[in-house]
Amino acid sequence: MNVLAILLLHSIKRVRVLVLTIAIFVALIQVLLVQLAASLEQDGQLTQFASLFPPFFRNLLGPGIAAFMSFDGILGLGYFHPAAIAAITAMAIAVATQLAAEVESGFSDLLLARPIARHWLVTRAVVMSIGSIAIAALAMLGGSAVGVMFMSTHAAPAWSTLTHLAANLAMVTLCWSAVALVIASISRRRATANGITGLLAVVAFLVDYVARLWGPAKSIAPLSPFHYFSPMETILGELPPMIDWTILTLIAMSGFAISYVLFLRRDISR
Repeated sequence: MNVLAILLLHSIKRVRVLVLTIAIFVALIQVLLVQLAASLEQDGQLTQFASLFPPFFRNLLGPGIAAFMSFDGILGLGYFHPAAIAAITAMAIAVATQLAAEVESGFSDLLLARPIARHWLVTRAVVMSIGSIAIAALAMLGGSAVGVMFMSTHAAPAWSTLTHLAANLAMVTLCWSAVALVIASISRRRATANGITGLLAVVAFLVDYVARLWGPAKSIAPLSPFHYFSPMETILGELPPMIDWTILTLIAMSGFAISYVLFLRRDISR
């Protein structure tokens, strides 16, 4: 068995409960939304669903709020619900900062005392980040499928739309995983890496949110990865611009590349 496989097995044992818990949580969100959509559809109240949103949220959505007056629109809501975004982002940060946890505990010293190249630790973190986020995204789609299969008589939803929403959310989350890995590569404490990355994610989310309501903030909105997350356009049938996907990919790839450089050059001795 090669080095990467051994490191991956070790990491999977440490984070499997967290990843499975988050996957079940986001899947349940989708199941509940299917139940809500099916119930509203059966009672003929889909057109009144928009009234459940607070006024400020209706103003934020503008004409796009009409998209939520449908079965597919309610299902799509789960893919950019704050609870789902927060859960998957927190999981991605925790998985990526495992690198800092191993430095803090001295486990990295024990590993590198063996004939193991240092870059394998970063590669393991990258693979774990991509894998855990993919599991969460697939769990959301699985939750939608299970809900539609057992709780609704509605015809099959627009799976292409839901798939694009899940993929877009996964790419945004992967960017935060990359940011977390950069910080973990130079941190001696996992709590420090988690705290800094979590704070940056919250600030970036708020910046993007405020920029949608307040014109002067739009000039700094492009600094936030959430600026390139376009769920409303996707629900309305407009695929996100390719430039958004490109920028998210570049952010993630740049973060992972910087992590390699920083971790290979740092002194991990305690």
